Amino acid sequence: MLLYLTWYLEEKKARVAEIEQRVKDEFGVVIRVEISDWEKAQASSFDSIEQKAVEIFSK
Repeated sequence: MLLYLTWYLEEKKARVAEIEQRVKDEFGVVIRVEISDWEKAQASSFDSIEQKAVEIFSK
């Protein structure tokens, strides 16, 4: 069980890094995504964060 939780947390951290890198590559802006509760963060949350960041910097 602990191994699964560690892997799942690492997957979430990798997703955050992908979002930060995409914004940097596409818009030349460095952002930092902060997640206050990693256990409650859902995949849809990360998709929403990415969508909002792209929306903001596309303007």
